[in-house]
This record gives sequence, structure tokens and C-alpha cells, in this order.
Amino acid sequence: MDIVFERRGTGPPLVLLHGIGHRWQAWEPVFDLLAAERDVIAIDLPGFGASPLPPPETTYDIGTAMGILGAFFAELSLGRPHIAGNSLGGLFALEAADRGLVSSATALSPAGFFTSLELRYATTTLRASWFAAGVPAPLIRLLARDPRRRKLLFGHIYGRPEQLDVETLIADAKALRAAPGAA
Repeated sequence: MDIVFERRGTGPPLVLLHGIGHRWQAWEPVFDLLAAERDVIAIDLPGFGASPLPPPETTYDIGTAMGILGAFFAELSLGRPHIAGNSLGGLFALEAADRGLVSSATALSPAGFFTSLELRYATTTLRASWFAAGVPAPLIRLLARDPRRRKLLFGHIYGRPEQLDVETLIADAKALRAAPGAA
């Protein structure tokens, strides 16, 4: 399986996993800080960013994701790297640790620890984000000029969307809309 990734730095390997509907660029604000001390590899999870979904005959579940991660680690000769993930990536990081694939795991807001009401809320929010991501880029640019609208548009994904470049936000919206793993 072809996994798209960005790699920078030297030192012990650290693999970064983004949340659902996102792409490796989610880590860009901290990438170079981490790369100052680590061999940092940020990946596009299967079906997100530029990485394709697993083959159609393959069920995309946690077991499949762990098999893909394990094969990716072997392909890059990472051994048992350190791993950090956010949301869906956090869930995958914890699962990788449980299966002994990694030396350590850091999970930021990991998916999977929710009640049925929270799951409904998360699903509804994700669907709304996916539909909103279909707004044409010129309209997003116009709306994102105002800090309150920018917070409304992107505040569920970013803690401080006003600190991000509008073009990055537009690229993230486009990536979410195009992600077969999020549809």
C-alpha cells in the first residue's frame, strides 16, 4: 500500500498520525520543532490526504490499519518508532502501542472514548464539516477574513484557526472533501 508521508530531521523516529478527514500537513505547525531532535515522519492515513484507501476487497478496520502501519514501519526500517496521533490518529497510536508496534505512544484527544450521545455528536459534526468543505474556495476566503467566522468555520478542527494561513485552511477543506475515508 502506498502511504504518502513527509520526513524531516534526525534522531529517534517519531511517526505522526492526523485526525479523521485531515492530512499530514496538520502537523506542520510543530513539525520542524520536533525534527530538531527526531526523525519525524508525518503520514497521510489510508483514504486521507494523498494516500489511497486500502484495496476494495479489504475491510478498513483497526486491524487493517495496524497491518498497514506495521508494513510501513518495516518498509522504512523504523523498528519500533515512537508515535503520536490526534483524534483517529490518537486511537491508532494507542492501538499500535497495545500491539507492541511502537516504543511509546502519545494520543491527543483519541477517538473511541465516547458515549453513544457523544458519538452521534461527533458523527454529525464530521458530516457537517464534510458538507461545509464543499464551499467554493473564494467564499471560504471571504468568510475567513473575519475572525469570528473563521472560528465558526474551522474552530471544531483547530483550537486557534486565526493563527493559520487562509490558503492552508482552504487546502484542508479541499482535502477533507476529497478524502474517500471521510465520505
